[in-house]
Order: sequence, then structure tokens, then C-alpha cells
Amino acid sequence: MRLLLLVFILFVSSSYPKAQLIPADTTTMLSKTWMVKEVLDPGFADAEDEEDFREFIKTMRLQLKKDGTLILTNGKEKIPGNWTLNRKSKELKLIIDNDPVILQITSLSSSQFKFINKGDSGVPSGTFIVVQ
Repeated sequence: MRLLLLVFILFVSSSYPKAQLIPADTTTMLSKTWMVKEVLDPGFADAEDEEDFREFIKTMRLQLKKDGTLILTNGKEKIPGNWTLNRKSKELKLIIDNDPVILQITSLSSSQFKFINKGDSGVPSGTFIVVQ
């Protein structure tokens, strides 16, 4: 399950246009609980794998806290981690189970952010929205 969580985060990024300017209060804007709004071209060859993935992202939540910690939740499983933000490169680095995931923020507002994966994980592009 942890691998699936990590694969998802790495998988949700790769075809958005270049990033918009990132506001100075980005840490505050990101310090929320997020859920997946969309995943672009996940690229599954197997329909069953894609169905499992789509079911998984329905319950996945990513809570980013102002102190640089995070909690990745899927159903009852909660996985702690850490996050940092490089404002200059607009990169959000998530560390989950000692595995770094680097997402380049391409668009950010108080209610959603779009990103692409900067690693070699094969994660697709995607959008997170704030959990209401």
C-alpha cells in the first residue's frame, strides 16, 4: 500500500505548462489537506491496474503542515513524512518512507495546485484541491 501511495504521488505529474509565479506566502497556501482532483494520462497498460489506481486516489489525502511535516492518508493508513519548498525553483519536495518525491508547482491558488513530477518515477501530471 505504501508503494502504491508513493507511486501515485510520483505518477501525478508531467504535461502542464511552465509554472506561474509562486506567491511569497506559498508555505501558508500549501499548509492544508489536499485530495486529487485529476490525473492526466496515467499510462496504465492494464485496465485492472488503472481501476485499482483510480479507486486508491478517491480516498487518498495529503496533509501538509506548516512545520514541514506531512501525513499521507489512504483510508485508515496514515504515513508520516516531511516536506520542503524551494521557492526559486518552485519545487515541492515530499519525503515519505525516506523516499523523496519532487513536484514542480505549475499553478497555485488557495484552493488548488497543479504540478509535474521532477523525478524519474513515472508519475503523471495532476491537480490537487483543498479538502472541504
